[in-house]
Amino acid sequence: MKFTIENFRWSKSDPFGDDAVVFDFDVKTDEEMPYEFPGFIQFSTLRQFLNETNPELVEYIAKVRSNIIGWGPKESLVLNELLGDEIDFEKLVYDLFERKGWFESEMERWKKLRSMPKEDHKQAVQFVEKIEKLAEQAKMDGPKNKYEFIESVDKAAHEIALRIYPEILDWGEEAAKEFTHLFQRELMGMDEKLDNFVWKHKHPDENKKIF
Repeated sequence: MKFTIENFRWSKSDPFGDDAVVFDFDVKTDEEMPYEFPGFIQFSTLRQFLNETNPELVEYIAKVRSNIIGWGPKESLVLNELLGDEIDFEKLVYDLFERKGWFESEMERWKKLRSMPKEDHKQAVQFVEKIEKLAEQAKMDGPKNKYEFIESVDKAAHEIALRIYPEILDWGEEAAKEFTHLFQRELMGMDEKLDNFVWKHKHPDENKKIF
């Protein structure tokens, strides 16, 4: 049996400020009576697969990311740069699903879902809605954007440093790269301290630490 991908697209998903990318598409079989079902995969999962099959591309993706200012994966910005290089992500996703046997397993999963008794289907929908509600609550209760604080402090630190030492700009490309990541370790520690402080005072009765 052969599978084809149609309506391949991507969207940005960043409930906690992660700027993650998800690929969505429709799958169709080549049978006389084609079976259709939806498919999706996260960009991060595709990169893990590429580590095995195309390490050169993974290295290039990392290089593109290193040239984008800011914290976090910044996947939508990275992807926009890569699409300009005419990288065929639809083919890469197809290869992943074909090699892993995910077309067949996803098709079977959808067949089971669609043949589910009405009452069981109703319970499954209610369960999903409950999970989504809990996820939404976690989103509201957690950091609005876990990179906003760290990026703001990082920007301020670099601006102050350049105001005091403007000659940094004259030290060449290698020095500029080093300067870009100069405060990385300290900033990560500040971010964790702030998360723990906020959690402690928002939830004084809960002994929980945020990482």
